[in-house]
Amino acid sequence: NGKRFQVAMHLPQVATSSANAPTRAPKGPGSASKQASNGNAISTPMSGTVVKVNAEAGQTIEAGTVVCIIESMKMENDIVASRSGTLKTVAVQAGDKVQAGALLVEFES
Repeated sequence: NGKRFQVAMHLPQVATSSANAPTRAPKGPGSASKQASNGNAISTPMSGTVVKVNAEAGQTIEAGTVVCIIESMKMENDIVASRSGTLKTVAVQAGDKVQAGALLVEFES
């Protein structure tokens, strides 16, 4: 409506993985890649609905691999791995509702 306003954005770190064929997060303008990790686990940076899970327990993934996609506020957000490793646990499946900070996947030590 012709009004200008300022916004601030917080981008937490996230780690993710993919199943079988690694999916890479999009690069460049419009990329919705999110990262939130504590080192051995990937947590969701936002509340939303898990649309797709690209990882499974026992799978080895590389940093930058899309672990899952979460829909929040009618936007799909890629959750990507911040490190490489083998997944110990995948705690979500497509259709799950998650709260910010919820565990998505956990790496083996």
